[in-house]
Amino acid sequence: MEVLSPFKDGIVADWDMVDSIWNHAFKECLLIDPKEHPMLLAEPSSNSQQQRERTAELIFEKYNGPALFLAKNAVLTSFASGHATWLVVDG
Repeated sequence: MEVLSPFKDGIVADWDMVDSIWNHAFKECLLIDPKEHPMLLAEPSSNSQQQRERTAELIFEKYNGPALFLAKNAVLTSFASGHATWLVVDG
């Protein structure tokens, strides 16, 4: 069995694989209808505008998501530790 990742250096390299993973997660694992749930997705600081647009396109057009928020990993790290104003060094 070969395990592949759709990511390369934290950036999506294979959108078909990401779509398959999300589809499996929504339908087989979470058992939810994505059009009934707003989405919060973490993204690396180096994510390009094209990557953000492709993510939004997939969530809104294929899964009919009602809302999407793309948050930087560093911001979510500071919130998770209970501090909204921390300095986070992303290496």
